[in-house]
Amino acid sequence: MNKDYDKQESTEELTRKIISESKEIMGLLKRDNISIDEVCNYHIYPIADNDTPQLSADRLEYTLSNGLGVRKKLWDLKQVEKIYKNIEIQKNEDGIEELGFKNKEIAEEFVHIIGILSPVYRDAKTNFSMQFLADIMEKMSRKNLKQNHIYT
Repeated sequence: MNKDYDKQESTEELTRKIISESKEIMGLLKRDNISIDEVCNYHIYPIADNDTPQLSADRLEYTLSNGLGVRKKLWDLKQVEKIYKNIEIQKNEDGIEELGFKNKEIAEEFVHIIGILSPVYRDAKTNFSMQFLADIMEKMSRKNLKQNHIYT
Protein backbone atom coordinates (compact mmCIF):
# COMPACT_ATOMS: atom_id res chain seq x y z
CA MET A 1 0.00 0.00 0.00
CA ASN A 2 2.92 2.30 0.71
CA LYS A 3 4.82 1.51 -2.49
CA ASP A 4 8.00 0.58 -0.62
CA TYR A 5 8.48 -3.07 -1.54
CA ASP A 6 12.25 -2.62 -1.78
CA LYS A 7 12.93 -1.60 1.84
CA GLN A 8 9.51 -2.35 3.37
CA GLU A 9 10.06 0.07 6.25
CA SER A 10 7.10 2.42 5.96
CA THR A 11 4.81 0.23 8.09
CA GLU A 12 7.35 0.38 10.90
CA GLU A 13 6.86 4.14 11.20
CA LEU A 14 3.75 3.54 13.32
CA THR A 15 5.65 1.45 15.89
CA ARG A 16 6.29 4.36 18.27
CA LYS A 17 2.66 5.55 18.09
CA ILE A 18 1.21 2.09 18.72
CA ILE A 19 3.57 1.37 21.62
CA SER A 20 3.27 4.79 23.25
CA GLU A 21 -0.53 4.58 23.17
CA SER A 22 -0.57 1.21 24.94
CA LYS A 23 -0.58 1.55 28.73
CA GLU A 24 0.17 -2.15 29.05
CA ILE A 25 3.25 -2.12 26.82
CA MET A 26 4.54 1.13 28.27
CA GLY A 27 4.12 -0.34 31.76
CA LEU A 28 6.11 -3.41 30.80
CA LEU A 29 8.86 -1.30 29.26
CA LYS A 30 9.05 0.84 32.39
CA ARG A 31 9.09 -2.26 34.60
CA ASP A 32 11.98 -3.72 32.60
CA ASN A 33 13.81 -0.37 32.34
CA ILE A 34 13.64 -0.34 28.53
CA SER A 35 13.22 2.94 26.68
CA ILE A 36 10.77 3.23 23.82
CA ASP A 37 13.72 4.24 21.61
CA GLU A 38 15.33 0.85 22.21
CA VAL A 39 12.20 -0.84 20.87
CA CYS A 40 11.36 1.50 18.01
CA ASN A 41 14.81 1.75 16.43
CA TYR A 42 15.51 -1.82 15.33
CA HIS A 43 18.53 -0.55 13.37
CA ILE A 44 20.49 -0.49 16.62
CA TYR A 45 20.28 -4.31 16.67
CA PRO A 46 22.40 -5.50 13.74
CA ILE A 47 21.84 -9.14 14.62
CA ALA A 48 18.10 -8.63 14.12
CA ASP A 49 18.26 -6.44 11.04
CA ASN A 50 21.20 -5.71 8.74
CA ASP A 51 21.31 -4.42 5.21
CA THR A 52 22.36 -6.83 2.50
CA PRO A 53 24.89 -8.42 2.08
CA GLN A 54 25.23 -8.81 5.84
CA LEU A 55 23.28 -11.60 7.47
CA SER A 56 20.52 -10.82 9.96
CA ALA A 57 17.97 -12.88 11.86
CA ASP A 58 15.23 -11.44 9.66
CA ARG A 59 16.95 -12.40 6.41
CA LEU A 60 17.96 -15.79 7.80
CA GLU A 61 14.37 -16.60 8.75
CA TYR A 62 12.77 -15.70 5.45
CA THR A 63 15.56 -17.24 3.39
CA LEU A 64 15.28 -20.55 5.20
CA SER A 65 11.48 -20.65 5.06
CA ASN A 66 11.39 -19.59 1.42
CA GLY A 67 13.98 -22.25 0.58
CA LEU A 68 11.85 -24.87 2.33
CA GLY A 69 9.21 -24.43 -0.32
CA VAL A 70 7.40 -21.18 0.39
CA ARG A 71 9.00 -19.86 -2.81
CA LYS A 72 11.07 -22.80 -4.06
CA LYS A 73 12.00 -26.16 -2.58
CA LEU A 74 15.78 -25.79 -2.31
CA TRP A 75 16.57 -27.65 0.92
CA ASP A 76 15.01 -29.85 3.57
CA LEU A 77 14.74 -29.57 7.36
CA LYS A 78 17.97 -31.50 7.89
CA GLN A 79 19.88 -28.94 5.80
CA VAL A 80 18.19 -26.05 7.64
CA GLU A 81 19.19 -27.59 10.97
CA LYS A 82 22.78 -27.87 9.74
CA ILE A 83 22.74 -24.16 8.83
CA TYR A 84 21.22 -23.10 12.17
CA LYS A 85 23.78 -25.10 14.14
CA ASN A 86 26.57 -23.46 12.16
CA ILE A 87 25.56 -19.87 12.88
CA GLU A 88 27.14 -17.89 15.66
CA ILE A 89 27.51 -14.28 16.74
CA GLN A 90 30.73 -12.83 15.37
CA LYS A 91 32.25 -9.36 15.11
CA ASN A 92 32.52 -7.92 11.61
CA GLU A 93 35.36 -5.82 10.21
CA ASP A 94 33.88 -2.74 11.96
CA GLY A 95 33.73 -4.49 15.35
CA ILE A 96 29.93 -4.78 15.24
CA GLU A 97 28.26 -8.02 16.29
CA GLU A 98 26.43 -9.85 13.54
CA LEU A 99 25.50 -13.37 12.55
CA GLY A 100 28.16 -15.43 10.82
CA PHE A 101 29.03 -19.00 9.94
CA LYS A 102 31.56 -21.23 11.68
CA ASN A 103 32.19 -23.20 8.51
CA LYS A 104 33.01 -21.68 5.11
CA GLU A 105 31.39 -24.51 3.09
CA ILE A 106 28.05 -24.10 4.87
CA ALA A 107 28.25 -20.33 4.39
CA GLU A 108 28.85 -20.87 0.67
CA GLU A 109 25.87 -23.25 0.47
CA PHE A 110 23.68 -20.61 2.13
CA VAL A 111 24.92 -17.88 -0.23
CA HIS A 112 24.26 -20.18 -3.20
CA ILE A 113 20.61 -20.59 -2.10
CA ILE A 114 20.26 -16.82 -1.61
CA GLY A 115 21.55 -16.45 -5.16
CA ILE A 116 18.69 -18.65 -6.38
CA LEU A 117 16.03 -16.96 -4.24
CA SER A 118 17.12 -13.35 -4.70
CA PRO A 119 15.89 -12.98 -8.30
CA VAL A 120 12.51 -14.39 -7.22
CA TYR A 121 12.11 -11.52 -4.73
CA ARG A 122 12.61 -8.99 -7.52
CA ASP A 123 10.83 -10.60 -10.44
CA ALA A 124 7.78 -9.12 -12.11
CA LYS A 125 5.42 -11.78 -10.71
CA THR A 126 6.48 -10.99 -7.16
CA ASN A 127 6.14 -7.23 -7.64
CA PHE A 128 2.77 -7.69 -9.34
CA SER A 129 1.53 -9.95 -6.53
CA MET A 130 2.67 -7.55 -3.84
CA GLN A 131 1.06 -4.61 -5.60
CA PHE A 132 -2.13 -6.59 -6.22
CA LEU A 133 -2.43 -7.42 -2.51
CA ALA A 134 -1.64 -3.82 -1.58
CA ASP A 135 -4.36 -2.57 -3.94
CA ILE A 136 -6.89 -4.96 -2.40
CA MET A 137 -5.96 -3.87 1.13
CA GLU A 138 -6.09 -0.20 0.17
CA LYS A 139 -9.53 -0.61 -1.37
CA MET A 140 -10.76 -2.48 1.71
CA SER A 141 -9.35 0.26 3.92
CA ARG A 142 -11.02 3.00 1.87
CA LYS A 143 -14.34 1.23 1.99
CA ASN A 144 -13.84 0.37 5.67
CA LEU A 145 -14.51 -3.29 4.96
CA LYS A 146 -13.76 -5.89 7.59
CA GLN A 147 -11.41 -8.73 6.75
CA ASN A 148 -13.77 -11.41 8.02
CA HIS A 149 -16.51 -10.56 5.54
CA ILE A 150 -16.65 -11.50 1.88
CA TYR A 151 -18.14 -8.96 -0.50
CA THR A 152 -18.91 -9.45 -4.14
